[in-house]
Amino acid sequence: MGIIIIYSLFGVILLIKAFFIKKNPYSQVEDSPTLQKMATHETAKRYADQLYKTVLFFGLFYIVAAFVISWFLDALYAWLFFFSGLICFALSIIYCRKIITGNIPFKLMAVITIPFIAIMAILVKGNQEMPVQIEDNHVILAGITIPYHEISNICLADTLPSINVRLNGFSMGGVKKGIFRSKSLGKNIRLSLHSYSPPFFYLQREGKELIILNFRNKDKTMQVYEQLKQIVEEK
Repeated sequence: MGIIIIYSLFGVILLIKAFFIKKNPYSQVEDSPTLQKMATHETAKRYADQLYKTVLFFGLFYIVAAFVISWFLDALYAWLFFFSGLICFALSIIYCRKIITGNIPFKLMAVITIPFIAIMAILVKGNQEMPVQIEDNHVILAGITIPYHEISNICLADTLPSINVRLNGFSMGGVKKGIFRSKSLGKNIRLSLHSYSPPFFYLQREGKELIILNFRNKDKTMQVYEQLKQIVEEK
């Protein structure tokens, strides 16, 4: 819901900006002494027209995206869509300024694009499912190695305890990985959730934090649970 509100507000602000550019094109140059020195009436008008089209396009882009994302895309793709749009918008503004200045500030382009690309890479990495490896005497689950003798209990549930604070790890939308504080349980728990849709796989280790995990594919959650349940019952 928050993403949709951000998109909608961003779109409305850009549409208002486009209206003022169309109403007074030359003001875009008057606001910048540097551009004013370089501009002729013709180049200023071309700059304003290009800027108006860019701002108008992205204003409509984000408003339409707010509706599309609310129906078809999950949180990861929504944020990737948002950051990609911001990069394109910033580069479009730089291109508009090129009409007057005649050059492209490559350092500014790098400053704009590199942080956004880094953020997008973190989002993609964080949303990847944690690998599962079931070996003869241990299992690699939720990013840690768990010897079978440490597993005291495993079960499936359709609900989650209250999750109040992320102590470390990654959290976005339905994806939560790392150590979190649960108020209802009164202790820290380790999460490896890829969806808020049940079932949820609870694994308790002796003397260590409770692990709760699931996968986007419910069948995979059930398959891992059944494999570990059988191993625990046989140990």
